[in-house]
Amino acid sequence: MSLLLSICIPTYNRADFLKRTLYYLLEQIDFEITEIIISDNASSDNTEEVIKEYTEHYPCIKYNRNEKNIGLDDNAIKCIKLASGEYVWFCSDDDLPLFGTFKEIQSAISSYSPKFIFLNFGCFLDNEKPDNFYKHPYKPAYDKKNIVYYDGEKMLRDLEPTHFSALIFKRELALKYIPVVEDYGKQNFQETRIVYALTHHLILTNKGPFIFIGRLCLAVRYILAHQCRYKILNAYIIDFARHYQILRKKGLINKRTESLLVNRNIKKLPKIILSLKCREDFNFDTELIKSIIKTYKRYPLFFIFIYPFFLLPILVLPRKALIVPYRIGYKIYHNFLRTDY
Repeated sequence: MSLLLSICIPTYNRADFLKRTLYYLLEQIDFEITEIIISDNASSDNTEEVIKEYTEHYPCIKYNRNEKNIGLDDNAIKCIKLASGEYVWFCSDDDLPLFGTFKEIQSAISSYSPKFIFLNFGCFLDNEKPDNFYKHPYKPAYDKKNIVYYDGEKMLRDLEPTHFSALIFKRELALKYIPVVEDYGKQNFQETRIVYALTHHLILTNKGPFIFIGRLCLAVRYILAHQCRYKILNAYIIDFARHYQILRKKGLINKRTESLLVNRNIKKLPKIILSLKCREDFNFDTELIKSIIKTYKRYPLFFIFIYPFFLLPILVLPRKALIVPYRIGYKIYHNFLRTDY
């Protein structure tokens, strides 16, 4: 029987998280049609020993260890090249595919033979037990209904598919767009460019079907900006805008789509900058602010509304004047974030 799905896990120094992710995967996959590709980016912890324990009992797990850390994107590309399934599913080493997710994916493939699948997800905090996710989940990122798209630009406007562990591609198409990811690297895009460079070019230059699975499929480990291994703000605030500008120049999206997607990022800026300043985050510096202004200066929403009324006061006011209302607002927000389903 040919392999249907290759689950690709690039990993680095997260042995404990990886064990948890593998548990959630191995409890639900069909071993006859699935393989798990783990590419270790020269971890210095006990990742290699942990994986060897699994490979002895699970032949479906294939392990690769890089001689040196080649970065997330190149490691993810390596996973695709090592895979042999008809489809590849990126899976972060610290996210949890909830039970029943594999069957949802299998059903979508069987019903539609899609070129791309995007999974719904919610978040959990580091100090939570993952099992509690089922009892008190965070709100899913999207409405809980399946959608079939044939227009990639509409899917981009509706969902903006980007989360690493939520992406599943036909492998032959994923290979086709590797040069695009590499080109973004030459333009100094941050890590995780494979998430949007590959995904968005694929859905914008091919006809569907592209499937969104609305069932809650992933419990995503929530990480604060200062805990990330890369400059998350550059990646998700500055690089996303640059990315949409590139898509517009290539004629892959129209002006309306570009404005819609970039304006979403603009609306996030005050909360992010306030959070960084009040947390004294290492990402908060004058260079970041200059980059934000340079990136967004062409968009009216930024200079007419966001910058003068929200960003400028945050930048000018001393941290002492902001910290108390920020902490109060933070507690209120997170106390009301949870919901039941």
